[in-house]
Amino acid sequence: MRFTSRLYAQHLGWTFKKHWQTQGKRIPSDTGAARELEKFGINVKSPEDVVREGYKYVKEMFPNSHKNSSQWNGQSCYVYGNDNVLLEGLPQAQRLTNTVLIPGLPQVLQDSIANMKVQSNVERNFQFAVMNAGIFDAEQTLLPRIRNMDRPAFKYPRMFGPSYQRRNRILINKLINECEKLASTEVSTQRRIVDNPTFKVTLTNNECSLQMNLKADKIITSSKPLEPFKGKFDSQMPDLYPTKSTISLQQENCYNTETKYPLNYEKYSHPHTVITFFDKERLKNLHGSEISLAQFQSRTLLSAFTVAATRAKQLYGDTDLEALPKPIVIQSVQTDGSIFDFGVFQLNTLNIDERNHLKNYWFQGENMDLYKVCCYLKGQPRLDGCNRNVLRHIVAFYNNL
Repeated sequence: MRFTSRLYAQHLGWTFKKHWQTQGKRIPSDTGAARELEKFGINVKSPEDVVREGYKYVKEMFPNSHKNSSQWNGQSCYVYGNDNVLLEGLPQAQRLTNTVLIPGLPQVLQDSIANMKVQSNVERNFQFAVMNAGIFDAEQTLLPRIRNMDRPAFKYPRMFGPSYQRRNRILINKLINECEKLASTEVSTQRRIVDNPTFKVTLTNNECSLQMNLKADKIITSSKPLEPFKGKFDSQMPDLYPTKSTISLQQENCYNTETKYPLNYEKYSHPHTVITFFDKERLKNLHGSEISLAQFQSRTLLSAFTVAATRAKQLYGDTDLEALPKPIVIQSVQTDGSIFDFGVFQLNTLNIDERNHLKNYWFQGENMDLYKVCCYLKGQPRLDGCNRNVLRHIVAFYNNL
């Protein structure tokens, strides 16, 4: 008999029918899961008991195990972590941290960058560091798929190369190494570098609990704190109406209010510069759109604020001080391997309520492209448009006292 489509469909249906008849006679085996749940106080009921007539409050038969945890709190808390993206970007970060925005870096850093002379051998080492991180590294992993919004259905061929995390780490390590070569002995002996530190602080923002739980990729510490800036800076705070400052933040009930600062009271415990990496494949908006410039800059601000707030809690106790005895200044750098964002944050108060007239300061620099082209073209490595201003900014940040 010829195997036609009708015969195939009939045979397939008969097979499925016999399959379900066989599977319906199987007897569930005891896996021991019920006994393990009973150890945690969770009673397992049979389906007949759950759906029996007259039963009410089905949810009570499956109690929330988190409520039995020591970290359970009746009041929910808004948590900002490494995977969060602020919907409104930089204006929302200003509202969350009670911070005013000052365009441009402080004058001290601007003068240091303008007066810096980059020698030819240093520039050559800088270009080699960029190529070593983006081209010459031996790691070959399957990179994320290239997507074109103008051609969403077109599938580009997958590329191999070093991952974003490895590329950024190699680049930053080599740039810091160049900074150490150019710095004087007085400066280099005051610096220490810590990889992957974790910072955690809980504050009150407009009668709501706000927790910052971040893991920095690298932090440079110093034996002396950065001096606060003289004078008062003021500007109009952004208006987020009709949204709230806590929009797009995750709300949790299972948390603790412990403050984490990875360095004890030692000589090199003062935060100097925090460096974070940005991975556009891991961080995405809920609506699927690309990360905007304001959202990119907001992560630089919140990284600096979290480090400064945890340091203030360590120095002055676990209270939301109206005004710090001495403001804490910290520099912040964020990069995705091709774009660099520089900023300087000064923490004046831990009271981040919007009704507080005392504000924190954020000096926002301009974003800079590290290069125009850095890849293999026709089998040969090529680097075009390498921006030496990136090296000048990093050296100025490292040498800032």
